[in-house]
Amino acid sequence: VSQSRYQTTVTLTNAKVDLLANLNSWTDAIVQLGDSYVGTTLSNGNVDNNALTINNNIQVQQAYLLFGNLAQSPFYGFIGNRYIDFGQFANVNPFTQPLTRQFFQAEGNTVGAGVNVNGINFVVSALNGGNQNDMIYATNGWVAENTYTRNNSEINNFAANLGYDQTTNNVAWHVGAGYLNGGSWSTAEADGTNPLETNNVYDLNAKMSVASFDFYGEYLITGSDAAVYDGSAGSYANGGHASGWQLAGDYNFPLMGYNSVFDLSYSQVKNANHADVTDSQYVAGLRTEVLKNVWTGLEYAYQDGMPAPVVSSGAITNSGESAANNTVTMDLTAYF
Repeated sequence: VSQSRYQTTVTLTNAKVDLLANLNSWTDAIVQLGDSYVGTTLSNGNVDNNALTINNNIQVQQAYLLFGNLAQSPFYGFIGNRYIDFGQFANVNPFTQPLTRQFFQAEGNTVGAGVNVNGINFVVSALNGGNQNDMIYATNGWVAENTYTRNNSEINNFAANLGYDQTTNNVAWHVGAGYLNGGSWSTAEADGTNPLETNNVYDLNAKMSVASFDFYGEYLITGSDAAVYDGSAGSYANGGHASGWQLAGDYNFPLMGYNSVFDLSYSQVKNANHADVTDSQYVAGLRTEVLKNVWTGLEYAYQDGMPAPVVSSGAITNSGESAANNTVTMDLTAYF
């Protein structure tokens, strides 16, 4: 069945407030509050009772304590709810989320420590187990917690991240690698039926900035085959390794005297969300700072494949690859 649907809307997509309190020279408290699509309840649908939903209320998106003083010591630590130090997950687009961020970026309650010295930053983190799949915020695409371990009664999930940053001949560059034990439920390993087995994720990432250009690249892959629906609800078979990657870049330039940015990105995921399909996304945008801290622009996104399988009458319809979405966004963003 082929369907074509056009929709237009005016909406306040995101409202965020970031709060920073310097408790002393060695301790900072960071809190981020926000709401997505203000006035609307969001859900991407129920996938095996694993729905991603945001209700119409303000959420605490991050809240944690950061311990350390890099001017006096290269060591630091943290505890609370925050993005997990795993990968880079850069986004050059102001509105559309890369598929890598949707299916692999991790967030949640964590405790960890790191060292930052001579351009090297190494961090280890411990996280709660279980299926942590709450949506954090959404624009064109969602950002969720994306962590899962089969046992939910203890701290049995962890991550490690390594990055190296240098500036050579006016070229700033970064290379990094990460490991997450217990990636998203959507990339978990099959065990016949629910509950699925924990699946780990490996990440490689890089960035280079030269003159007015920024370039990003990231690749992720699970350590074991991901689960795919075998045709009956709640039953799974082994698919291939779930993977995702993004190539992106932007160009910063003056447009009629105003700061402007042109951006391009391509992202892809394979065997994610229990479907043996490949989803891809192309995004291009142009935005301009028309007033100080006020940006406006136009963005186009083409998404080939549905991010989630369809659940209907207890059966899974694996109809993602034939679906395509075109989204044009006129955006106005103000920073205070």
